Amino acid sequence: MEAVEGFLSVVYALLHWRVIACFAASATVAILLGIAGWPSIPQLLVIAFAGIFPGAVWQARAESKTDPIRQPTTTNTSAQFIAAALVGSAWGAISSGSPKVISLGAVTLVAASCIWHFYAVRVCHWLSAQRATHLAATVLATYLAAALAANAA
Repeated sequence: MEAVEGFLSVVYALLHWRVIACFAASATVAILLGIAGWPSIPQLLVIAFAGIFPGAVWQARAESKTDPIRQPTTTNTSAQFIAAALVGSAWGAISSGSPKVISLGAVTLVAASCIWHFYAVRVCHWLSAQRATHLAATVLATYLAAALAANAA
């Protein structure tokens, strides 16, 4: 019964208009990139579904403003770096099809890292600029390692 409740809570969270709007925007970008023929199919799927995360953050921030009891949570440093390494290595493995795909994945990752850095440091004040820079460097280093390792295999 708990599994069903957990599944229903995930479905409920994904049906908020903010999540749907962000997913629709990222899916549109993925479709346009697919028409242009730039990224690989796995990259297109990741780009399309990546819109869920900003929508979920947007929805959570909107709900936290209306719920005065909700306290902000913090994530410890090691968990932040582990998450950054997982994101970088997963994107690197997905982007390992050819040198062109690796280059496009790197450009996409650098652009996303710059946007995330600005948002996390300047807009939300979640992290110091130094911590955000270190996390972005971790993502980029693990991306490069995973992309080259998967391409060599």
